[in-house]
Order: sequence, then structure tokens, then C-alpha cells
Amino acid sequence: MSPRKSPPVGADPAALSAPAKRKRLPSREREQMIIHGAIPFFASAGFSATTRDLADHLGITQSLLYQYFPTKDALIDRLYHELVLDKWKPEWERGLDDRGVPLADRLERFYLAYTEAIFSYDTMRIFFFMWLTGENPRERYLSQAHNRLFRKVCIELRQLHGLPDTDDRPVAPEEEEVAAALHGSIVYFGVRQFIFGVPPRVSRDLFIRRQVAVFLRGAGVEVAALLGLNLSQRRPGLAPTS
Repeated sequence: MSPRKSPPVGADPAALSAPAKRKRLPSREREQMIIHGAIPFFASAGFSATTRDLADHLGITQSLLYQYFPTKDALIDRLYHELVLDKWKPEWERGLDDRGVPLADRLERFYLAYTEAIFSYDTMRIFFFMWLTGENPRERYLSQAHNRLFRKVCIELRQLHGLPDTDDRPVAPEEEEVAAALHGSIVYFGVRQFIFGVPPRVSRDLFIRRQVAVFLRGAGVEVAALLGLNLSQRRPGLAPTS
């Protein structure tokens, strides 16, 4: 047995036996520490994990966690803002509205920026855990996607093909689903990589370009059919644009 080591000369025995004090962080830094620790934790464990599990993982008390996030729902809501809502850029929407640029280019640019922002292990897994467990933020995501993306794509498709203006024929849910199909196909590229663990076989840029091209080949015909028209029944004097 090794001889017991003596404390350093002049050391205070009380100080040696006392546990090390945790550094007291400013409130904002502590909040960010919790958020940045919660993201990889829930991405790995899912939302079946409890706030006590998270507190243990972070090395803090549950009561301290509750000072910043009184409920688990409040914490999940904050994570959703951090990972999804706060990454949405107003310039993306302005780019989709810019009719001086061909629609194919606008869609490609949007989805390149969008996927760059959300395609990561933590973001994709937390997002899908929210859906699987029925967490509240998913309703806001649907509202955002329909109002700020799908409806906008439908409006631009109508303009591209000279179909009735939305002031005359409002966008119907069935029409929005056409735009949602493009979105879903591109998001699935990230699902395969970060949820299923399947390495991509082509570059993200090439995949997006191909999906947009396939979408634009058929979407106008489908939207026209939903309106009870065909592409030969465009608004008088309005030729299709590129």
C-alpha cells in the first residue's frame, strides 16, 4: 500500500476538505450554457429524457434549470427557436419574390441556403423528435412553411405559367401540397443522412438542382389541373416566363 501523502506545507485543512465551488456565471451565459448543452443531449436521447436527466448531464441542479426554463415545454420551445425559427432569413423570402431571376434559380438558391442552415445532426434529430412526440412547436413550423414558403411558391408558379391570379382564385390546400412535395423531397435528403445514417450518393447542390428541375417540369400542369384549366388557358396576353 502506498504511503498516505501529507497535505502541502501551509495548506488550510478546511479548504482541502471542502468541495470546489462552481463558478457563478452571469445569467445570460448560464442560459446559453443550458441551451447549448440541451441541444446535443436531446438530439441523442430524444424528448423521452426528463429535465432531471438533462440537469444531471449538465452538472447542475434541476431547480437551477427551472430558474431559466420553468417547464420542459418552455425549454423545447426555446430549442425550436434556436434551431429553426431563428435561422429563417428574411432575405430568403425576398429572393423568392424577385421575378427578375428565373424561378428555377430562385428555388435553387433558397434551398441551398435553407439546407445549409438546418442540415446538421442535432437540428434534424431534434426536429424529428418533436414531430414523433407531438411537441407543440411543430404547429408553428407548419404555419411558417405554408404561409412563408408553400403559398409563395404557388403564387410564383401561377405567374410563371400565366394562370389566374390569387386575387381571383385563392390558393387552395391541394395546391399548396404541390409545393410541399418539393420541400419534402429536399428535406428527405437530410433525413436519410442524419436520421437514417445513409451517406449521400450525390452532392446536395446537384440533388437540389435536379429536384427543382423535376418539380418545375410537372408542377405547372398539376396546378392548372387543380384550377380546372390546362396550360393553354393562360390569362390573355401573359406569356410564360423562364
